Amino acid sequence: MRFFGGMGMYEGMMEFSDVSVFIGRFFGFYLLIVAVALLVNRKRLISIVKSFADNPALMIFSGFVNLVLGLLAVMFHNIWVSDWRLVVTILAWLTLVKGLGRWFFPDVAKKMAVKVNDRWVVITALSCLVVGLYLLSNTF
Repeated sequence: MRFFGGMGMYEGMMEFSDVSVFIGRFFGFYLLIVAVALLVNRKRLISIVKSFADNPALMIFSGFVNLVLGLLAVMFHNIWVSDWRLVVTILAWLTLVKGLGRWFFPDVAKKMAVKVNDRWVVITALSCLVVGLYLLSNTF
């Protein structure tokens, strides 16, 4: 399957597999960076997340960013197959849901942010590391 991008009708056409690889690499690198940042700055990030919850404007803005990125990722990659591309699709939907959650349920997001602790940071970092490495190993 192909979709149209670029300026002309046939100019800039990309295969869906190209989009899968691009978004897979994007999420892979993003998750690796997040994992390293979480592990290197655990204590500092815990206090940042907790103070983030007390800033409604920042919560709405980050929800907007997640909403836009998630919507774009879902629109370009809603592929439900049983290989690495399923992970990309699930991450796209999770990003979209995260954005919607911050807009429509900011109190729930605030309660979750207040509960962040060292154990949560380590588990999240290791999860990001594993998923990020998995995606990168399948997209290069």
